Amino acid sequence: MNLYLCLGGDKMANNNQKIAISILEAVGGKDNIAQVAHCMTRLRLNLKDESILNADEAKKIQGVLGVQKVGAQQQFIIGQNVPEVYMAFCEEAGIQAEAANDELIENKKPKGVKGLQVQY
Repeated sequence: MNLYLCLGGDKMANNNQKIAISILEAVGGKDNIAQVAHCMTRLRLNLKDESILNADEAKKIQGVLGVQKVGAQQQFIIGQNVPEVYMAFCEEAGIQAEAANDELIENKKPKGVKGLQVQY
């Protein structure tokens, strides 16, 4: 057995993993994820079918400070450990973290003048 784990050194990693798993369950599993990204404090998800989201369950997840819908995104307010939760979420969902961000960036590129007006 790993001494580091015995001494509790992986407690935060386990907590981030638990948060990620709980969020994934609340949104209906990996098959309901269209896109995933994060900012400084929020895990940002675009869902394929928002009716599957269990908002009550999502709000009760220990480690999630709040849940907010902004545009097409469900935003889970996590705090400063959001990069670690994001990595755990991508791992649990079987999504490559870099690909998830690249896809989101590609979809946000302005498409002509109209795209600029909507984005800004």
